[in-house]
Amino acid sequence: MKPLKNIYLGRYYYGIGIILGLWLYAFIAGLVPSVMRAATMFSIVSLSEMNRRTSNIYNSIALTAFVLLLIDPNMIYDVSFQLSFIAVTGIVIFFTLFYSC
Repeated sequence: MKPLKNIYLGRYYYGIGIILGLWLYAFIAGLVPSVMRAATMFSIVSLSEMNRRTSNIYNSIALTAFVLLLIDPNMIYDVSFQLSFIAVTGIVIFFTLFYSC
């Protein structure tokens, strides 16, 4: 799909194709919280890239949690939801600490 970026409005076709493929996989995987987190987070990043904006990873994590909790507020009690967000946040924080050394 990468050659789509070279045509007029191709970045939009590319982004929409990526997002549709990602959510198709999420539905096939059963929409478990960790897959929904990954799909939502990558969709946010793809939408920002389609609009040629940079995305802040911390804002993406927070927006993803907010959107998923709007869809299902009881998801906050799901252990896989909690561990998924804790793991991603920990990876982001520690990566920046270790990478800067």
